[in-house]
Amino acid sequence: MADAGFDAADAHFEGGSAHAWLVLGLVIERPSHGYEIVQRYDDRFGWLLPISSSGVYGDLERLRGDGFLEEIAEEQPVGDARSRSRRCLRATRLGAQSYRGWLAGRMRNNPQRFELLGRLASSAALGVRGAIDVLERFESECVRELKALPLLDERVGAGECDADELAKWLAIDRQRRALRADLDWVSDAMRLYAKRREKGSGAS
Repeated sequence: MADAGFDAADAHFEGGSAHAWLVLGLVIERPSHGYEIVQRYDDRFGWLLPISSSGVYGDLERLRGDGFLEEIAEEQPVGDARSRSRRCLRATRLGAQSYRGWLAGRMRNNPQRFELLGRLASSAALGVRGAIDVLERFESECVRELKALPLLDERVGAGECDADELAKWLAIDRQRRALRADLDWVSDAMRLYAKRREKGSGAS
């Protein structure tokens, strides 16, 4: 894709974060005013990647500055007491192409996982106890995130939901499964470190 501040491969927006792609997707879905985009973001993605209204406005400004969005005039209905042109945002061709590239691009790992691996690698200086401390903190975070996830709506399981609700639940379910996999990995890692400590090799 064009070099305009976005890197579709990393899903990272220069000066912002992955939520900029979500903001761009909302504008592609329907040209909107800033306030409406803030509301739509909160309704659609607030549970997944919450950001403040100023964060959404900041992403909109950067998206527009990089050529992914453009302003258009919107005429009010004839006879409307507020009848005057207003400004709303729509995606440019570059923005739409870049968004499709992001959707098709590889997924990047959760930054928290990178932090975990970095801390775990650096914990060697503290011996086995240091590594176990890191794993216990990570385990605690996983448990907290897992408990915070909403439970399955019975309507979803019965197939009585719309496409948006189904997509939301599937994303939550993917998150839940990933966290459970992380907890299984932590359990195995702690078991291996415990064995190492029992043999007295590298124990602090």
